[in-house]
Amino acid sequence: MTTCLVLCIILTTLLIPVVVYASVLKRAVTGLKKKQSSLEDKHQEAKRVIDEFNKKEKSMDQFFAIVTHDLRGPVGNTGSILQTLIENPDIYDSDTQHEILSALKDSAKQSLELLDTLSQWSRIQRKKVQINLEPFSVQDAIDIVLERIKERALAKNISIEINRKKPEIPLNSDISLITIMLQHLMVNAIKYSYPGSKIILTVDETEKGVQFSIEDDGIGIEKENFSRILDTTDYYYTYGTADEKGPGLGITIVQEYCKLINGKLWFESKKGEGSTFFLQLENSAVKNQ
Repeated sequence: MTTCLVLCIILTTLLIPVVVYASVLKRAVTGLKKKQSSLEDKHQEAKRVIDEFNKKEKSMDQFFAIVTHDLRGPVGNTGSILQTLIENPDIYDSDTQHEILSALKDSAKQSLELLDTLSQWSRIQRKKVQINLEPFSVQDAIDIVLERIKERALAKNISIEINRKKPEIPLNSDISLITIMLQHLMVNAIKYSYPGSKIILTVDETEKGVQFSIEDDGIGIEKENFSRILDTTDYYYTYGTADEKGPGLGITIVQEYCKLINGKLWFESKKGEGSTFFLQLENSAVKNQ
């Protein structure tokens, strides 16, 4: 009995360090696994950031190539034509000169609009957008937008129908940002609508604010390009039905402004049948920049 007890004590004495060492080893292994998992997570995060940066860099290269191309044409043509008119003032009759000057005016206006869009985009990138909340009538914002786009619509003989569910819808938000958003959506609809067609702007009051829908029966969007339309890092664009150009920034600007005033943008479209873009806005809903 005494011998068994002695053996038990000896075995216990020998096993205690083994158990302690095994416990320490287990904790060490667990710690190493956690560190390995953490390193793998950091590696994946670093890879994601690098991939995202490379994607943005590629998109920016594409974007600036588009902008440079769109500006070089009008500016270069304007300079050449003006030089010809100055050096040979009698080469064209008065009617032809008037047509040329009208075309130059339109070209200058398009370039100015492009620069204005770039300025909006630049302020967004630099987080310099100022938000000024004030109560206003949605109809006032619509009237401003219609005045800004009427020449574009007339140039393509496109009619614009306003469908209001209520005669007056109040909204407390930033009227300047909202008119810019609606303008981009309407210009986009005109760009991809066929001459002689119709665009329907529907306005409906919601529980928290207002919802706009801009419907056209233009060229529509192919399903495989749906994800690219709302991807703010993909400056996707195509020429309009009258070969209109542009850097494809309009939808991007609308989405960025939505982030600032808690808006929501989505669309429905079918190739060859047109598109409908929806813009939902809330009263006094502003997010921190």
